Amino acid sequence: MAEGGDEKTGREALSRMAYEAQLLQGQGRALEQQVGALAEGAAQLNVALDSLKSLKGGDGGVALVPLGAGTMVRAKLTGEKKVLIDVGAGVVVEKELGDAIAVLEKRLEETEGMRGGVERDMLAVSRRLQAIDGEARGLMQKLKMMPGEE
Repeated sequence: MAEGGDEKTGREALSRMAYEAQLLQGQGRALEQQVGALAEGAAQLNVALDSLKSLKGGDGGVALVPLGAGTMVRAKLTGEKKVLIDVGAGVVVEKELGDAIAVLEKRLEETEGMRGGVERDMLAVSRRLQAIDGEARGLMQKLKMMPGEE
């Protein structure tokens, strides 16, 4: 009777492990999406930073300004070194070029920090999944060795 109880307990443990593994896999997929979104944000910030830095040394010239939906217009740049930058909640302010670069560099640093944190969370999820896999394999081996199983 005790062996049957052990088998039942083992099967329940396997079921719990499978459920936990499913939850962790879903969490892992969500974390992967977050990493992707943060990487995209960092790429956009890098493009904006490169563009602003290229304006820093120039005086005048022409730039392509995106209007949306793949439409651009040529714009003549003046010698003025001010740009408009979104500071959050849809609020746009005028900033000196150097200040705007500093704001974007800070955002990039924060974005990279968040991405690192999410990647660490992904690693923890992956390690836990590996641990569950090892535990489940060991338990399945143990259950196979129990007599009376057909």
